[in-house]
Amino acid sequence: MFRETVGNIWDQLGKVDAIIIPVSLYIDPQGKAKLGKGLGAQLCDCITDAESILGGKIREQGPYNLYVIGIINGTKIISFPIRPQTVIVCYGKTNIHPNIRKRYQVGDIVPGIYAMPDSGLFAHSANLLYDKIMSEGLGIVAMPKIGSSLLDWDNEVIPVIEKTKLRNCENILIVSEKESAPINETEIKNAVDDCLNCEENCFECEELTQSIFNPVYLLKSNIQQPIPEHVCNIMDNLINELFGTNDKNKNE
Repeated sequence: MFRETVGNIWDQLGKVDAIIIPVSLYIDPQGKAKLGKGLGAQLCDCITDAESILGGKIREQGPYNLYVIGIINGTKIISFPIRPQTVIVCYGKTNIHPNIRKRYQVGDIVPGIYAMPDSGLFAHSANLLYDKIMSEGLGIVAMPKIGSSLLDWDNEVIPVIEKTKLRNCENILIVSEKESAPINETEIKNAVDDCLNCEENCFECEELTQSIFNPVYLLKSNIQQPIPEHVCNIMDNLINELFGTNDKNKNE
């Protein structure tokens, strides 16, 4: 259906007509779209006002559309909504990111940046992308394996695409990241250090500490400075999920 390659999607700049960036439709009180980590954060390194640009277009022209956030080396950077503006936490909390499920209760209204990818919105965006490719005469469009860190690409994402106009589009190039090398203790310690001075209960900290798992209870005892309570809670939750106990009992 699609061509695939392995590597850094940004290496396609100047080689393809467009690169797709998955986004949520959430806009913060300052009017900025929150692009999050991963590709969104990398884009903000290249286009520093990317969140303001996208937020402005969503406010002025509506959320359910694809927008050109900028052009880099002749390649259009196009938003691709996969998460809503907000989401009401459902029973089982399966519609919000696993990292934050303990923070919210069923029925809470949660910003879309914390939502799981929405299949209906994904399908809508896929149809819009096909229309955009056809109407603008775009050539190759590079797309990451959207949602693949949370969803099964072959069994959950591809079936959605197959029900859209994009299914037979030969212009799509799927770019998969290379498998990461195992995280060593130094990298884990650095991930914890990145959170130590943070004073907010933020999604970024939860993602940074997501890679810690079993060595975390050892690292906590070796860190020389006070650890913010929310970072401790995140690490304790990871330990509980992995061992079914807390670090105090584990050390005992």
